[in-house]
Amino acid sequence: MNEQRLDTVAPGYSGELVPKSAGPAATYAKTITDYYDIVTDLYRMGWDESHHFPMYTSGDQPLAEALSYTERFFADRGGFRPGMRVLDVGSGVGGPALNIARHSGAHVTGVDLTAKRIDIARVRTEDAELSHRVDFVLGNMMELPFPDNSFDGAYSFEALCYASDKRLAYSEIGRVLKPGSPFVGTDWLQAPSLSPAQRALVDPVCRCHAIAEMTSLDRLRDNLQAAGFANAEVGNLDELGDVDTNWRLLETLTAAVTPDMDLPDALKIMTEGGQALYRAADAGAFLIGYWQARKS
Repeated sequence: MNEQRLDTVAPGYSGELVPKSAGPAATYAKTITDYYDIVTDLYRMGWDESHHFPMYTSGDQPLAEALSYTERFFADRGGFRPGMRVLDVGSGVGGPALNIARHSGAHVTGVDLTAKRIDIARVRTEDAELSHRVDFVLGNMMELPFPDNSFDGAYSFEALCYASDKRLAYSEIGRVLKPGSPFVGTDWLQAPSLSPAQRALVDPVCRCHAIAEMTSLDRLRDNLQAAGFANAEVGNLDELGDVDTNWRLLETLTAAVTPDMDLPDALKIMTEGGQALYRAADAGAFLIGYWQARKS
């Protein structure tokens, strides 16, 4: 794990995210939990309850509708249906889990590393009267707290990029799925063979979002195959729908912020991170990847 990159999540942030004496597992856990303790409230205010980038069906589609559409799209790709037990890896505050449970009729179990987000997700589930079909467990995606062959399907929206050992995370998902189970989702990826100029654009994306390392489409495919998933389809999400609207929205949201403003730490993180994302995406250095695979 690159501790120097994760030593702070934004310029000017005074907290210590990565204790230098900690081992890799403790470093990973502290980095992610500290990051999401800082940004979760702003995420909820600015990006609804599903913290991923959606596909838009039209340029004027509201964000919430695009998020719901994307989650239902991948639930359908996974063939999720009543009677299935489905795992949500990196479930956040529960937006996708609640939406997919309603849409598919499946029982959804979310697992997330951040206690704050698990607590929010559980309250939202009770408020939605879906506790009989949705539950959340505090856990690490690189050491999932479930027995082998526990689930009939799994999905993840832009969460596996946070794993410090991505191959291990995919292997753990394969372990807890029954043979023949579908696994679908999206993730943050870097373009292959980055030029020095492109690398300079990807680095701030990682630093501002507490990501140790970003992988590529080829490595995503390799990780799926190594974890026992057959016939994996992987690609750029913009092949399936409009992703560029996300970058224009980020550009608009951050346009009013200038470097000389005295901002709270959380807003500094969000602003610099948003700017880093749309700049890297515009330069072709960053993309949202997707996959559809089935455990052998």
